[in-house]
Amino acid sequence: MSERTHLSRRGQPGPSRRAASLIGLCLASLLALLVVACEDETPTGPGAVGDGPGAVTVTKTTTSTTTSTIEPTTTTTTVPGGEVLRFVGLQAPPEAPNDMTLIVQLIPAEGVAASLLGRVPGVMQADPPESRYSVEGVYQTGSGTSGEVKGELGGSPDPLELGGQFEGTLTANLEDCTAERQFSGALSRLFVEWTGGDTVRDCPGSPLSFPALKLVHTDAPPPTTTIGPTTTTTSTTTTPLVCDFSLSPTSATIGPQGGSGEVVIATTGGCNWTAQSLADWITLRPPLSGNRPGKVVYDVSATTAAREGTLLIAGIPFVVTQTGP
Repeated sequence: MSERTHLSRRGQPGPSRRAASLIGLCLASLLALLVVACEDETPTGPGAVGDGPGAVTVTKTTTSTTTSTIEPTTTTTTVPGGEVLRFVGLQAPPEAPNDMTLIVQLIPAEGVAASLLGRVPGVMQADPPESRYSVEGVYQTGSGTSGEVKGELGGSPDPLELGGQFEGTLTANLEDCTAERQFSGALSRLFVEWTGGDTVRDCPGSPLSFPALKLVHTDAPPPTTTIGPTTTTTSTTTTPLVCDFSLSPTSATIGPQGGSGEVVIATTGGCNWTAQSLADWITLRPPLSGNRPGKVVYDVSATTAAREGTLLIAGIPFVVTQTGP
């Protein structure tokens, strides 16, 4: 019995033999890692390549992480959620803006959950919500003064298309002073028509004292606008579009029996004009607007007495005189 027990214990490895086996296993694993690391360093090209005889150029495979930074981009067309619009004045007084570029951006609407609820069958839908836009921009006057525009546009579900109400301020930048005044009124893609309000701060000469301003949209490229990741800035170093108009003929005379006539409008491309009759006995044929050279055709009804009427074409009065029988 004692001998069998002695033989069994000799057949089992002692503590020193187990430690030796564990060390050997670790050395084998470390050697395998070194072999893999060496395989990543391989000569490039046939033979030995380098600065001297027998030199070897080694390429290493590495993994790196790069961070991309979005730089501001320059555009002259659209901005996220809005538009860049340019307007010019028709024979605007020198102290009033005659060239204005506005950046109009949609303000994210609130109450999205309520909007989605209105689409559920059986739930009464409310009227379309009012859309609001932030409005920022720059302008120049005929006298050379420049300034900024800032405010908001709202008043309808689609103010740019249907027309909306602007509420904001204009600033005028002078050499040693900046004036600011409140303005409000209609704004759409087609025109700007604002009336002056309270003066926030004034400067010598009161550069913002004009009572109102009216401008129409032009397709001419606007001044360069720089749209950054979080801010919007505009450049005022561009030359404004100068629109000159002339009419031919400058007036007309029609007999008592009535008749028709036409007026040729001379201007440059990108300059918007409109035409309207200020006399109910003179009617105009479409089109009544344009943005390039064109003509306006009018019809005069018969009369029993001499009279005069006026057409307003591109901001220029055109007088029609009708003789009596």
